[in-house]
Amino acid sequence: MPGPLPKAEHLRRKKKHYPSAALLPPEEAPIKRMPQLPKGVDWLPETRQWWETVWHSPMSQEFLRSDVPGLQMLAMLVDQFYREPKTSLAAEIRLQARQYGLDPLSRRRLEWSVARLEDARDKLDEKRSRSARIIDVDPRSVLDED
Repeated sequence: MPGPLPKAEHLRRKKKHYPSAALLPPEEAPIKRMPQLPKGVDWLPETRQWWETVWHSPMSQEFLRSDVPGLQMLAMLVDQFYREPKTSLAAEIRLQARQYGLDPLSRRRLEWSVARLEDARDKLDEKRSRSARIIDVDPRSVLDED
């Protein structure tokens, strides 16, 4: 007795379907230099250091010109936090920083990885494979033959 007929190809494979996915055109001129903090504010040195850290990070390569105003607003929150730390400000900074991949969890969500880590993993795997013992003798050869 024959079994059931196989499903049709279009029913068998589930393809990921993202109805709102879009491939946007690249920017004509990528951001080459670190943008300035907004003028008219007496920025704290800690905020300036934060700003430089953000723009010298590997994540800055993914920022678009349209991200700069949001990052400037985030810098204002960071400056307020350094002036008067509050948990409500810390929570808002955490939420806004997540939008730009500024923490490890958000980078994972955005599927960004830093190349240095992959290189380190490759080196570790190579080191492990070199240090692995190679057994030339078959361990079964010491068993008694009956």
